[in-house]
Amino acid sequence: MELEAQGFIEVGDVVVVPLLFHLRAQSGVELDIAEAWAYWVREGKIWRIEQHPTKAEALEAAGLRE
Repeated sequence: MELEAQGFIEVGDVVVVPLLFHLRAQSGVELDIAEAWAYWVREGKIWRIEQHPTKAEALEAAGLRE
């Protein structure tokens, strides 16, 4: 499994990170899965993480719309 950050979007105290997971099964079948995580940061520390199926939903959770 490989994990690739597709960028970092700062929204106040929230950082939204669109991610791409590259997976390969033992059979050789490959699969890419995209999702986005939102990280809430306070005093330099992450205090909350949310996993979202889309970048748009993560941005909405952070208070923005795509």
